Amino acid sequence: MKAYKVEMIIVDFNGYGLEQLKLNLESMRFYNPDIIDILEGDIGEWDDDHPLNYKGTTKEEKLKYFKL
Repeated sequence: MKAYKVEMIIVDFNGYGLEQLKLNLESMRFYNPDIIDILEGDIGEWDDDHPLNYKGTTKEEKLKYFKL
């Protein structure tokens, strides 16, 4: 299975602020994204116990799937 790490710039035209931006991104409501880079990573077989299934997984653990 594949996963994607996306780096982008989003302009907050409406002044929602960082917390609202995070909530909107997590529910896939993008403002006006400017995609800078996308990395594809092979994350192996998916199951409910996969580390990427949990928000509490460390950044280091999440990034190990992508060649940086």
